[in-house]
Amino acid sequence: MIYKKEPPKHRINQLWQIFLGYGCKKILDAGCGVGWFGKNKPDKSIRVWGIDTNKAEIDIAKKHENAQVGDARNLPHPSEFFDCVLAFHIIEHVPENIGLMKEFYRALRKNGILAAESPSPWCSAWEDYTHIRPYTVESFSKLAEDAGFKIIECYYLGRGIHGLGILRLHSLSYRIGKFIANRLHMGRGHVFMVCKK
Repeated sequence: MIYKKEPPKHRINQLWQIFLGYGCKKILDAGCGVGWFGKNKPDKSIRVWGIDTNKAEIDIAKKHENAQVGDARNLPHPSEFFDCVLAFHIIEHVPENIGLMKEFYRALRKNGILAAESPSPWCSAWEDYTHIRPYTVESFSKLAEDAGFKIIECYYLGRGIHGLGILRLHSLSYRIGKFIANRLHMGRGHVFMVCKK
């Protein structure tokens, strides 16, 4: 099972802000599921290509992305084709994780950006039987570096403060959660990383 549920709107916006900040116009959504990332793109000039192994989900994703059934470990795109790659909750599902990361590296242009998120050991990682392994900041960073990437940032996402989310103070909740997870080593959620080719 790849990340089926659409993340909260504020989280999708955070991801888009990263890609927009790097001027990305050609993005690979690896493990795209039903195409929630492309559905929420803020600019029509941006093109999103999705790939996933689930045909039923790809049929839905095609409404929002240039999506196709396939394996992200063997992309049907030429080298240096993409500006950015989003790998949102897929790396933990792949046994050949270094091969997957090297394929992302191949498909990215020079200075292209990879944004990746996976569960940490402290975030119910083993409740999904399809997870091969969880990641720590150290192991996620090392995986990316071994594939040739330069780490821009890698940190734990905190679980946030529930009441602040209800009050629509998502940004404040996110910052507090990140501080607690990374500085106080409590309430660690997923691992998030941005790296550059």
